[in-house]
Amino acid sequence: MKRFLAIIIFMLVFLQGTCKAQDVNFIYIHGTNDNNYAKKQEFSKSVAELHPYIKKAFENDPLAKKHFLRDGYYVIDSEPIAFYWGDRSKEDLNLMVDWLDITKFFSPKLAQSVRSTLTYTLHDAIWIQKYNNMRPVVRNLHSIINYSVDQNEDKFVLFGHSAGSFITFEYLLYKLPMIDPIDFLRQRKVSEARLMEYKKIYSKNTCVDGLLLSGIANYLRDGSFVLVDRDHLTENYKNMANVTKDACVADGSLKGIVLFGTPVTLFYSGFNMSSSKLYLHLLKYIIENNMFLISVNYAEDPLGFPISTNDNYDLIATFQDKYDCTIKPNHGFLYDKSNIRSNKFVASAHTSYWKTPKLFSKSIIEAYNEGYGSYYVNAIRKKETSDSDAITDLELLQESKKLYTPQRKRIFIRAR
Repeated sequence: MKRFLAIIIFMLVFLQGTCKAQDVNFIYIHGTNDNNYAKKQEFSKSVAELHPYIKKAFENDPLAKKHFLRDGYYVIDSEPIAFYWGDRSKEDLNLMVDWLDITKFFSPKLAQSVRSTLTYTLHDAIWIQKYNNMRPVVRNLHSIINYSVDQNEDKFVLFGHSAGSFITFEYLLYKLPMIDPIDFLRQRKVSEARLMEYKKIYSKNTCVDGLLLSGIANYLRDGSFVLVDRDHLTENYKNMANVTKDACVADGSLKGIVLFGTPVTLFYSGFNMSSSKLYLHLLKYIIENNMFLISVNYAEDPLGFPISTNDNYDLIATFQDKYDCTIKPNHGFLYDKSNIRSNKFVASAHTSYWKTPKLFSKSIIEAYNEGYGSYYVNAIRKKETSDSDAITDLELLQESKKLYTPQRKRIFIRAR
C-alpha cells in the first residue's frame, strides 16, 4: 500500500513539473508617422516602457486573473513584441513630400501648412487602408503569430494604436476561424449530397482567408461573399484543411484585442457593423470563445472614435432575429471606453497613451471589468441567479472596483 501511494505521489509531482504554464504574448502595433529609423527606435522604447504597467494591471486584477489568465494557467510574457510596419510606407511618403515642395512656391503659407500637416498625420492611415498595402502587413503579422503557435502553442493579445488598429481589425476579419464552411456553402444552395461529401473532407471552422485562398469564394467589402467556381468546388474544397492551417490563426490562440486612439469606425464606415453578417460572425466568435475586444480612447483625443454603444444585448438580439442564429455567451465581450480624461491638450492627446502608462493601463483594466460586467453581471442581477460561479464574478468585480477607485480623504472639521 505504501509503495502504491509513493508511486501516486511521484506521478503527481512529475506531472506538476511538466505542466508548464502557457505564455500570452502582447503585440503592440504603432500608428501613423513612424516611418523612419528614429521613430522605429522611439516606438520600441515606448513599448518596452508601457508593457510592464499593462502586464501588472492584468496580473493584479481579480477578474482578469480568473477569466483571462485562468488562475495562473496563462502567464503574460515579460518581453513584449513591437510590431513595426512604418518602413513600408516610407517610399510613398517621400514621393508625396517631394510633390508637396512644388506647391510652396505659389501656395499661401496657411494652405501649405495644412497640406503638410495632413500629409504627415494622415498619409500612413490612408496608405494602409489600400488592399495591396494592407495584405503584406497582415501576412507579416500572421507569420509571427503562426510561428509561435506552431512552436510553443503561445496565446496572443493585440494592441493597435491609431492606424495600427486598422491592421488589428483586418487581422480579425480575415484570420479568425469564425466561419463554418459547410453552413457557408449550404446558404449558397450547394446540395446536401455534396455537403455530406465535403463534411467528410473537412468539417471544422475556417476564416475569410481560408475561403479566399482555397479558391472557394471571393469577399466583397460590403460583407458579402460570392462563390468563385461551382464546377471546381469539390476540387478546391479538398485543399480546405491545409489552407486553413496556413491562412487562419489557430482556434483559441487569440485571447484579446485592445484598440486605442482608434478611428477605425470612421475609416471603416462602409463596413456597417449593425447589419454586416461578417460582423455577426466576428461578434459571435468573440463572445463564445472567452475573448475580449475593447477600445480605449482619451476624451481629448480627436481621432479616438467609439467602436460600440455598449448596448450589446440589443445588438445580439437583433443579429439573432435577423439571421436566425444563436449566440451562446462564454465570458467573451465587446466594450468601448472613450470617456477617459487624460488632462492632455487636444493636439497631443492622440499620442499620449504611450506617455501615460499608469492611466492607460488602469483604463484598460477598467474597460475589461466594465465590459465583462455589462455582459454578464447585469444578466446575473436581472435573473437573480444563485449560480456560485456567477456570484464569484460579481464579488471579483466589486473587489476590482475597490482597487481602481481612488479613496477619498475624509476631512474632519472641528466644531468650535
